[in-house]
Amino acid sequence: MKTLKDIIGNRPILSVQKDSTVRQVSEYMMKNKIGLVPVLDGDKLVGVFSERDLLQRVVAARKDPDTTKVEEVMTVNLVVSDEDETYLECLAKMKAANIRHIIVKSGDNLIGVVSMRDLLQAELNIKEETIETLYNYINTKPIIKQSDI
Repeated sequence: MKTLKDIIGNRPILSVQKDSTVRQVSEYMMKNKIGLVPVLDGDKLVGVFSERDLLQRVVAARKDPDTTKVEEVMTVNLVVSDEDETYLECLAKMKAANIRHIIVKSGDNLIGVVSMRDLLQAELNIKEETIETLYNYINTKPIIKQSDI
């Protein structure tokens, strides 16, 4: 069964520092095409900032993205998965918490972030491999030995 470590692979860890402005973080997220970014204080994970945080805690609250620090509007109550969890365990955890991204750690170390899309793509890949295996099994001509006739 695929683990989160398998899904993340050697993908670089994208993160921001807590004293970055909301505008800086938003531009970083757009540039990297990500919907959530871990927020660090040095090397320590202190929160995450998501598209949802931007809409609810900045835009709707009429805060200035040029002066608001990300630490003021980030999510601090984190749902975290271990790198050895299977993608199915992680999907269940995300569904229960009603989230689309989850932080992945190995002990106290940040390994990365996986999205619902990453997990569904992993599931699709597994199903495609199964279909191909079954197709090849069904369409393989049996070898008939002379002694079987």
